[in-house]
Amino acid sequence: MDITQTSIRNLLKNIKKARDYIIIRILYETGCEVKELVKIKVSDVLGHRIRINSKEIRFSQISGKLSKDIKQYVKGNKLNKNNFLFSLRKDKPISEKRISQIISEISYDLKIKDMTSKKIRYLHILHSYQNNVLLHDISKQVGIDTYRVFRIIEEYHNGKGISNYNKFLKSIN
Repeated sequence: MDITQTSIRNLLKNIKKARDYIIIRILYETGCEVKELVKIKVSDVLGHRIRINSKEIRFSQISGKLSKDIKQYVKGNKLNKNNFLFSLRKDKPISEKRISQIISEISYDLKIKDMTSKKIRYLHILHSYQNNVLLHDISKQVGIDTYRVFRIIEEYHNGKGISNYNKFLKSIN
């Protein structure tokens, strides 16, 4: 999972369709799951926050740029507050399967191996942690407990941790 924040920025720059760009951006910025993404309605976008309807309702922070891009997308697609943000038909949300297909198409077009919604979620967690965001705050943003956030970060570092620790020990000799 060696995709850096720079890689994510490059990925986003190369997505052509506004809908697909916003889908990937919401997944990455909020760390939400696809089953949560498909339920987002226009009325759930509240400035720099998105209401995520899951087992428990939570509010995830989003960037000013994403907020602006969503507003333009909503206006350009003539969506009203009761519409799903992403739909194939006005009254039904886009399917989870279609979101997975979109992610696969983007990763194929941009020659990125094994990109999945889960990987995007984990990248959010990892990059947040690397930017000194507290585990508790990451947990609130993505809607999973702090211990699980810790385990995801630990899984990423598994293998790297030992070699990094050995480098540290050698450096103090």
